Amino acid sequence: MDSFVAFDIELANSNPSSICEIALVKFVDGKADNAILSLLKPNPYDLVINLSDDDDSDTEDDDLFPVIVDPISQAIHGITAEELKNAPVLSEIWAEVLTYIGDLPLVAHNATQDTKKLLLAMEDDELELSDREYFCSLTISRNEPSTKTFESHRLEDVSLELGVDWFQIPRASGIFGHSALIDANSTGEIMVKLLERHSGSFSKLCEALEMIPGRIIGNQVKNGNTKVQSKNPLWSTPSPDEFKDLVSLIAEKGFETRENHPFFGKNFAISLWLNQMNETDFWTCVALCGGNMKTSVSKFTDFLVEGIDPKGKYIKGETTKSLKARELISEGKSNIQVLDESSFLEMLGEDVLIDLGKFKSL
Repeated sequence: MDSFVAFDIELANSNPSSICEIALVKFVDGKADNAILSLLKPNPYDLVINLSDDDDSDTEDDDLFPVIVDPISQAIHGITAEELKNAPVLSEIWAEVLTYIGDLPLVAHNATQDTKKLLLAMEDDELELSDREYFCSLTISRNEPSTKTFESHRLEDVSLELGVDWFQIPRASGIFGHSALIDANSTGEIMVKLLERHSGSFSKLCEALEMIPGRIIGNQVKNGNTKVQSKNPLWSTPSPDEFKDLVSLIAEKGFETRENHPFFGKNFAISLWLNQMNETDFWTCVALCGGNMKTSVSKFTDFLVEGIDPKGKYIKGETTKSLKARELISEGKSNIQVLDESSFLEMLGEDVLIDLGKFKSL
């Protein structure tokens, strides 16, 4: 079976580079070999300090630049700012991490987003990671025939369905929270079970599921571990009549009307490919939210979702649609919100993705 390193991170706050805990678990021949786990002091800190002329120059650095753990993040993992005061920064453990992972591919649940956050934190400390592939247990479980029908593909739910241990741990704060180590190990166990369905090979898995590996090149995500698509949404989208038929079918099947969703009644356009869903799934999600499809960008467009071209022929942000949106915004003619895939999925919400799975199973 192919070897890999599963990883997970926890964030201190809304800054995507504010990693406060990291865990990496190496899997060799389908078994967890050993692990790295560390709390991390986010760097740089997320606070701007204005010092007056009479400020005490001997003030401790921790007083000037305290670690910020917001209440939402702490409720998720239970890690406190006090615990992070004396933790190492990422650069202090990076040499150990590089030696540990070697040239192995990385695996994470929702891998593209976590990989981007790790790369941002690395950029803060001017760290390097050699080019490599990565794989997403979330995306693969949504496409693997034996798991795609699961009602939810959250880590804890996929773990339960596949008989993989997953649990939260008691923290010093008294909160039962997510653990990067438990999450990384569970992710690795899930990936082992997915690989077993394809002779233990990432290449055979991707071939069978018509997917491409995610790739890190030059400390940047160049493409995600995603489904190979048969047509390019840049110029080949469903017709307005086909979208209306989709809306009617959703209503006919009794799916809820999401009048309070931020996408309700909004006009959408898309440029290039997304990493984690195909074009049909994207427009189905828009329809489930009560949004509208537009085949071009105009002053009436509310959201433009920008994907990527895995072949590199088209550049994100430089397509005709993207340039038109930015022109309208700069001229004050439109308030178009330009979203990348991760922002779109965050605003979309897990409940819509659950309904997508139900709709596709009908």
